[in-house]
Amino acid sequence: MAPGLTVPPRRDAAWTLTLISLAFAAGWLGGGWHAQTDPSEPHRRRLSQGWGRDASTLDVSTPQARDDALVKLLNRMGAAKEIPFSIFGAGMPKHVAVRPPLSDKHVRQALGAPAIFDRRKDQVYWLTQRALSRLAFIRFLGEAMDNYSSQAEGAARMQGAKVRCLEWDSPSYLAGYPTCEEAWVFAYDDRHARRGGPQQRHLWGDATELAFQFPELVGSFHVIFCNQVFEHMRQPHRAASNLAAMLAPGGVLIFTVPFLEPLHGVPLDFNRFTVGGAVALFEDVGLKPQRCAVAGNAHLTVAYLLGLGASEVRHADLLANLVIPTTQKEQVWAADTDERGPLSRKLYMGSYVVFQAPTHETNRLFMWERRAWAPTPQPDLGKRG
Repeated sequence: MAPGLTVPPRRDAAWTLTLISLAFAAGWLGGGWHAQTDPSEPHRRRLSQGWGRDASTLDVSTPQARDDALVKLLNRMGAAKEIPFSIFGAGMPKHVAVRPPLSDKHVRQALGAPAIFDRRKDQVYWLTQRALSRLAFIRFLGEAMDNYSSQAEGAARMQGAKVRCLEWDSPSYLAGYPTCEEAWVFAYDDRHARRGGPQQRHLWGDATELAFQFPELVGSFHVIFCNQVFEHMRQPHRAASNLAAMLAPGGVLIFTVPFLEPLHGVPLDFNRFTVGGAVALFEDVGLKPQRCAVAGNAHLTVAYLLGLGASEVRHADLLANLVIPTTQKEQVWAADTDERGPLSRKLYMGSYVVFQAPTHETNRLFMWERRAWAPTPQPDLGKRG
């Protein structure tokens, strides 16, 4: 556990969740967002009216009473199909009212990267400013670029080349950083591999065949940002080996992937990864982890899975716990404890790791050339006392 963070007793966790749930219930008691925006579902309006009578008699005078009230409230909401409140914190559909977004000031504070904020505002800003997980991985990218841009620049100097950066789907993130002198994009296409776009820097293909499809680019990228991609990989080890092959010696991979996240398909959804799983995946193909973090703690993760938007979490908690540095030893310790409460590390939204390729080609494990993989022996991490 990071210094300065303590785990409050269970009753504080229950009280925190009770306050969150009762705050939402207050909206529904007076008609609620659902009742206002979807009049075709009268059962929800009747439920809200019923809560009005029940809420006045709720006993929250003791920890046990608060626990019981929260359990009763969540069960009532579940039976009425009122949870989750939304998916990815985006609120109601775009053609009807949505829950309030973060202010521009608070989005900038959460992202910590003004250039990225400006780019995303013009594209999918309506989702970025609401989804806790999206805010988290953009913040992690900013922190990683602040700390590892010099390694990427050094890798480029070793090759006598410009700093070449690769990201997924569109030039939305890395392209905002001055370190990236050449911004490349990769997008999935199961039909064939091809190049296009400005200066032919947009690639289409399959990540499990990337090095085979574009052999001229093997070992040429100094920064790769692979964000929320590997949950969609049917063969994640093969994809990892191809990605590692594309890194230049000394190059940096900034990797984010969901751990606790709603189902989503682009086109299919296969995997979830712990931090340890993400580290093992790329250690097996020759990359070394430099920095590990998790997206959120128990408080933010529960809020996210319930469907809360970023604006509905106390802003100080959002900034303090959106991206939390961790280590593999801390992960082992958290998994082996009965840690509970809002600050618990047992629940988190995503696993984030910065990897670096070896600086000498002779040390590289070009497993992308193989048809089978032998896992790297794992160290005995022991248990934290």
